Amino acid sequence: DDGCGGSCGVGCSGDEVCAPGGACVEWVLFRDTLFSIGSPEDEAGRSTVFDETRHSVWLNEDVLLPTMEVSQPWFEAVMGFNPSFDTTCSECPVNDVSWNLAATFCNALSAMAGLPLCYDCAGALPTPECELSAEVATPYDCEGYRLPTEAEWEGAARAGTNTATYNGDISLFDLSCDSPHPVLDPIAWFCGNSDRPQPRGLLEPNGEGLYDMLGNVIELVHDYYAPYPGGGTSHDPWGPATGTERVARGGAAGVPARYARAASREPAEPDTVSWIAGFRPALTSR
Repeated sequence: DDGCGGSCGVGCSGDEVCAPGGACVEWVLFRDTLFSIGSPEDEAGRSTVFDETRHSVWLNEDVLLPTMEVSQPWFEAVMGFNPSFDTTCSECPVNDVSWNLAATFCNALSAMAGLPLCYDCAGALPTPECELSAEVATPYDCEGYRLPTEAEWEGAARAGTNTATYNGDISLFDLSCDSPHPVLDPIAWFCGNSDRPQPRGLLEPNGEGLYDMLGNVIELVHDYYAPYPGGGTSHDPWGPATGTERVARGGAAGVPARYARAASREPAEPDTVSWIAGFRPALTSR
């Protein structure tokens, strides 16, 4: 039994389980822990525009993340359409997705699983408008599917490392579209090795078993963009409760190497779509 009453076709293999929508998905449990996010002041490629101040984070909840970004077939099975700019690559991550549409996908997963919705969404597809549900105080409190917070995303992307990538630091001379690129080529699609998103899972995963956390498509996360809080340790951070721009993380194909760093963060209008933007959902594990 694939866990979905056969809706995953021939069934799932290995560590995969049948997720809402009938997709075989492997999930990783990222455990609550104390770690650092942001970058040191001397990190090559560090942004001088968007705040990357290094600071400590303590997460009090475990979170489940899929090992790969949401695929085009999974998105279409759940939402009924595929917004991607190139629909001929079925194993590529879904793209041309706005933050609002990603949140709506998470709600659809929750509804299929009989879980509470994490977002209040209004408006018709493909241009809804979403906010955190008024029924929960923070995204960590929601029992349904949601977008990972910045802290969850970066902690999972780093997988216990403190270098610019989980494969080491990027040289000051390798921040653009350099090829070959000894640090990024094994783990990330960027402008030095691809001008468009590639099939998921072709490159090496990080120490948590997560693929394409850096490169391929930039990943939309829950938080509104704001400078990081200064001083001390942040407990279960999730950004300001209101704002105008959400956050995208991790760089993408066709984009310079400097953005494929674990600390790299960019603001994104919640209704803007991009051919290099995708996501992966999260589920608080209790």
